[in-house]
Amino acid sequence: MLLDTSGLFCLLHRDEPQHRTAHKFYSAGLTRLTHGYVLDELVSLATARRISRPASLKFSQQLLDDANIEVVWINEIFTVQL
Repeated sequence: MLLDTSGLFCLLHRDEPQHRTAHKFYSAGLTRLTHGYVLDELVSLATARRISRPASLKFSQQLLDDANIEVVWINEIFTVQL
């Protein structure tokens, strides 16, 4: 399962209309994959939607600590040379 910013935000924020659906799909996923930019976008989106920064950072840390989630870090290997 590819974890994207919108899906993770729905998972984070219980008042989102798709929270239950996001939780259902997330729970069903055996393998989960995301990348560092998604986590960055998630914190920015949560801040813009008035979710406290500590809450969004705590959620992000839980994702990082979850052994069932592979996080691909974008680094110089993926950087296009201009």
